[in-house]
Amino acid sequence: MADGPKYREIAARLREVLKDPKRDPATPLDPERVLAETYNAAPTTVRKAISLLRAEGLVDVVHGSGVYLRAWKPILRDANARLSAQQWGEGKAIWESDLGDRLVTLASVAVQYEQAPEHIAHLLGTEDVLVRRRLYVVDKRPVQIAVSYLPAEIVRGSQIERRDPGPGGIYKRLAELGYAPESFVEDVRARTPSPDEQQTLRITAGHPVAEIVRRARTADGRTVEVNEMVLDGEAYIMQWSFTS
Repeated sequence: MADGPKYREIAARLREVLKDPKRDPATPLDPERVLAETYNAAPTTVRKAISLLRAEGLVDVVHGSGVYLRAWKPILRDANARLSAQQWGEGKAIWESDLGDRLVTLASVAVQYEQAPEHIAHLLGTEDVLVRRRLYVVDKRPVQIAVSYLPAEIVRGSQIERRDPGPGGIYKRLAELGYAPESFVEDVRARTPSPDEQQTLRITAGHPVAEIVRRARTADGRTVEVNEMVLDGEAYIMQWSFTS
């Protein structure tokens, strides 16, 4: 493209500005119009330069505020560690594996019995389910929407009906009910967010999200939870560990 070298040149100069040790990181870059005048470029070219910096993980674009040097530390999501029985079996939240001492907040939680969507009913073998809807916020940033479905016949009357199911979360409670998860399967795909997801996670239409569908299974192969999650793709580093 004709403006390729120009937007890369602008991106390189903006990197120098952002990484200047004398610069206050809380100060946004100049507005797009001013940058276009400064670098004698079209606004679309400046926009491409900023998009490049954002893709590199160098900046965050805060709509209505400006473009800032990224100070937010990505979450390392180690799927093996967070779902180990040692983690939730000892009464620890699986989020502790991801975050350590960082603060995670349940911005919203809703728990109710419903009729399962067809694809969920197929996986759980029942239409009568308890649904737990949550929105997680880390360091004041919405990072994950999660919706768990559990068979009503297993969890009815248990602590899993509560907003806070207690230490170790729902997996610890399932174990106490005789349905301990022994294995997990996670399907992951990257996509762009729906309008509702954009609003909830406070992201734009082109912002990447990771959709994860997790199935928790007992030793005899019964699926006792399906969790559909949507993660802010720029907030996470995904990690899996395995041996050959």
